[in-house]
Amino acid sequence: MADIEQVQLGVIGHTLEIEVQRMDADGNLAARDISGQTALAIIATPPIGSKKTFTASLTNTGSDGKLDYVTAASSDLDESGLWKLQGHITEGGSPITKTEVGFLRVIANL
Repeated sequence: MADIEQVQLGVIGHTLEIEVQRMDADGNLAARDISGQTALAIIATPPIGSKKTFTASLTNTGSDGKLDYVTAASSDLDESGLWKLQGHITEGGSPITKTEVGFLRVIANL
């Protein structure tokens, strides 16, 4: 997540998307296949309050490494400011894989 995405406070229907990456044999970042996952989550930490765990889904088939969560309630993104986002993936019996931390700026309404 190079650019910081911006969204309005309390928005419903906004897609939070994270791409899981791995380093290929040439040292380049590439999408990691997560199609064999058993559990997906996006952890969101607001500027002040307690972290939230959203149950995520595969964006497509999982071969592109993308998982997402669509905000379903105004309480999902309920604080303005800079949020931290991280994907947590469990594949089979393996421990949780965590993605790089990304950011989301939640803008207050007038």
